[in-house]
Parts: sequence; C-alpha cells; structure tokens
Amino acid sequence: MLAWQPGDSRTGAPAIACIVGLIEEGDCGAGVSDVWDAFVGGDEPEPTQVTADGLTALAQSPVGPQIAHRLFEAQLGLWQAADQAFNYMALVGLIPPDDLLITSPLYGQFLALPPRELFPLQEDPMAEKTYGFDPSTPPEEPRDQPSPFGSGDDPSVFVVDKAPELALNLLLRIIREEPETQNLDADADRGYLHPCWTTDSGGSVHDDPVPVQVLAYDET
Repeated sequence: MLAWQPGDSRTGAPAIACIVGLIEEGDCGAGVSDVWDAFVGGDEPEPTQVTADGLTALAQSPVGPQIAHRLFEAQLGLWQAADQAFNYMALVGLIPPDDLLITSPLYGQFLALPPRELFPLQEDPMAEKTYGFDPSTPPEEPRDQPSPFGSGDDPSVFVVDKAPELALNLLLRIIREEPETQNLDADADRGYLHPCWTTDSGGSVHDDPVPVQVLAYDET
C-alpha cells in the first residue's frame, strides 16, 4: 500500500496528486486541487491510501503512459538542474570537481597553480560579484612572494616538496615535547607561512599598507 500526504513538499507531489485524483475520483485536477488547498490553507489532511490494484488499473488506462512520461520529464528536469548547479559550483571553486569534470579544460584551475608574482592583493570593491574569478586587483603593501612554488606547477608540489620536511619537523617537536614556535596564519592571506596577525591599534585591513601586528599563541 502506498501512502501519500497531500501537500507533501517532496519532489513530484503534483504528479502524484494527479495519480491519486485519477484513481479515487477519475479526475487529475481534483487531486492537484487538494494539494493546492493544502498549500494555501496550511491544514494537514489525512493521508490518502493508494492501493497496488489502483495503480495497476491506472497503468492499464489510456492516461497511464502519459503520466509515466510526465513523471520522467519532471525527473529529467530536476536531474539537469542539479547537474548544472554542481558544474557551476565546481567551476568557481566552491566544491571540487569529480573525476569526469576534472578532465575538461574548464577546470584547469585545479590542475596548476595560477600566475601570481606578488601578494597579497588589494581588496576587490566588487568581491560579491567577482568571487568566482581569479582576483585582478593590484598588490597591497608590504608586497611579498605568494609562495616558493612556480606558476603552472602541478598541485602535487605541495606534497613532494615541502610536506615531508614540515611533517618531519613536526614529528620531532612532538617527540621532544617542544612547543610550537610559530603560530601560522590559517587563512594564508598575507603570503606563504605568514604568522597569525591582526592590525595595529587604530589600523584597518582597508589601509594600504595594512598595519600588520604578528600575534603570539597566547594572543590569539
């Protein structure tokens, strides 16, 4: 037995309502009207019970294939919308692309480090509209190298170059029970291995140069 609640917010509720209306009253519009009334009135009607015999009879009726086709179209449209949303979010870097997307030239940003000679960059006044693109604002003071890695390098350089040395040093400090000597900036917004920071008293991140004050562990 198939139970369905009119007013159900799940995808395909109007199509299911049409099926219920056809089985119980012989009218697709009657079922859809029940859904609409539930949405508008906010009431919670009793669940409608649809039997397997009713669904079998509907499938054998002239409208059965048409309903199945409409349900397929609705499912296809939802799948396409979800796929396009996934592609967009991957393209702008909000989520990682899957194995299929990563082979497309559109997602080359994930396969090589972008060219960046100086860092950090000045604030983008249109950041809410351009956040999905590589920043184009000029560097702010004090200027520095963004990282020791070259533009266009494969991201694996993070692993095969510096990672073993950093991991070994960390392991040795743990074994020796030595405290961490440098509190690194997790945001990496001042450059490679920059320590955690704040602005000087009275300063602002909008200043150029930004009045950077390095923080110790007990100050964060």
